[in-house]
Amino acid sequence: MLAALVDSTGYSGKEKSLTGGFGSVVQYAYKNLDMQTMQEEMLAAISHGMTEKDNLSGSDATNLMIELLKSEPEHAKSVAVKAWEPNEANLKIFTTQQIIEVAKDANVPATMNAKEEGSFTKATKGKKADLIKTLVELDHDYSEFAPSWYLTHVTQ
Repeated sequence: MLAALVDSTGYSGKEKSLTGGFGSVVQYAYKNLDMQTMQEEMLAAISHGMTEKDNLSGSDATNLMIELLKSEPEHAKSVAVKAWEPNEANLKIFTTQQIIEVAKDANVPATMNAKEEGSFTKATKGKKADLIKTLVELDHDYSEFAPSWYLTHVTQ
């Protein structure tokens, strides 16, 4: 199993000793590694494949994670909600209209309009950067929120 992970992820081992192809890795592991070390190296190879490589033997790492999350929808939802954060980095990749839809999905208009009637509409008519700043600085509870389209990717 270790040799297959090394082969598919490009991981070379903690001491850079897992090189030379599938057969070499099998031989090296058999002669030099105990079971505990092999398990640690397998976990390290998986981690390497998910963080250091753009693809895993033709499988996109992001799609692989999405498929794994789909296998347990309730867990996937909690992971997605925990990972979603309405910060500048997450919001600036969207168009203004998409940001507005995310805000509506999170019930932001109610929060803003409760403080000042029409403030959400006013914020949406300004610059994208100002809208993002408003949403990031807004005292709004996003703790149980992730955009519905975002959750669709991991819960279906």
